[in-house]
Amino acid sequence: MTPAFVGTHGLWGIVRPMSVPLPHPAPTSNVSGHEPILAIFSDLALELASSTLQGCAEALAPHSRYLTLLPLHAVTADTVHALRPCAILTVGSLQDLPGSRQALQAANIPVVETWSSPICARDCVVAPDNDHAGRLAAQHLAARGHKRVACVSGSSSWDTERRRGFLTQARQLELEIAAEIVQHDVRGVPDGRTAMLKLLATQTIFDAVFCTNDQLTIGVVSEAHDRELVIPLDLAVLGCSDTGTAIQSIPGLSAIRTDAIDLGRRAGAMLMDRLTGQQPMGLISHMPSWLETHRST
Repeated sequence: MTPAFVGTHGLWGIVRPMSVPLPHPAPTSNVSGHEPILAIFSDLALELASSTLQGCAEALAPHSRYLTLLPLHAVTADTVHALRPCAILTVGSLQDLPGSRQALQAANIPVVETWSSPICARDCVVAPDNDHAGRLAAQHLAARGHKRVACVSGSSSWDTERRRGFLTQARQLELEIAAEIVQHDVRGVPDGRTAMLKLLATQTIFDAVFCTNDQLTIGVVSEAHDRELVIPLDLAVLGCSDTGTAIQSIPGLSAIRTDAIDLGRRAGAMLMDRLTGQQPMGLISHMPSWLETHRST
C-alpha cells in the first residue's frame, strides 16, 4: 500500500490501491478508525472523483477515519477482501460499475453510491436530482425563446439521467429536438470537441445545445469558437458544471450547477451515520442543482 493524501488539489498519482490518511484526526466517536473506507472511482471521472473525495475526506476527518482509494479497473472480490474495508463509497452508482458489482455486493458492509439514483440501490445514495437538472435546462432554453434544441451527453448514469430529463421536458414544451449525441468514455475536453463535430455532421438546424458535464461543455464551446460560431447569436450553449471547471473556463457560461465537494461532504456524513447505526439502509438523499444564467444563452 502506498500512502497518499487527498487534499485541496485532488487526487495525486493514483495508479494502484493506496491508503489516504485524513488531516488533523480528532476522534469524536466510538467507531474504530483502523478499518479503511474504500473509495472506488473510474478513471473516466477523475476530476469529479477528486472533488467528491475531497469533500468526503473533510467530513470523515473529525472521526479519525481514512480512505483507501481503488481505481475501478483494480476492483476484484479478492482485492476488496484483502483491504478489509468497513464501508464503501462509489463515485458513481453500482450500475456504472458492472464488472465490479458482484465483488462489492458480496461485502456485507455499508455502501454509499453517489452522483446517480439507481432504481435498485445497494444501500444508500447521495446524488443530484439529475432528471430535474435536465428538465431545468429545457425550461430555461424554452423561456429564452429557443425552438430547435440539441443535446450532447456522456454515457455515465448521471449523464443519462440528465439527458432523459432534458429530452422529456423539451418534448412536453413542444421544442423540436434537432439531434442528440451520446459521447462514450468521456475523458476530457477533446471528447467534447468530437461530440460537437458529430453534432455538426448531422447537418440539422438547431439554435441551442445542452451539454451534460464539464468536459463536454468546454469542448463544445471550444469547437464552436473554432468554427467561428458566435455564442449566443449563432448558437446558445447551456452546460452542466459539477466541479466548476466549465464555469471557470468559459466566461459568461450559463450552466446547471451542482457542488461536487458538498456532495462528497454529505456522502461522508452518511457513511459515518451508517457506521454508527444512526442511519438505516435505503436512504436516497438528493443534492440541489441550480441554474446560473449568464451570456451564453
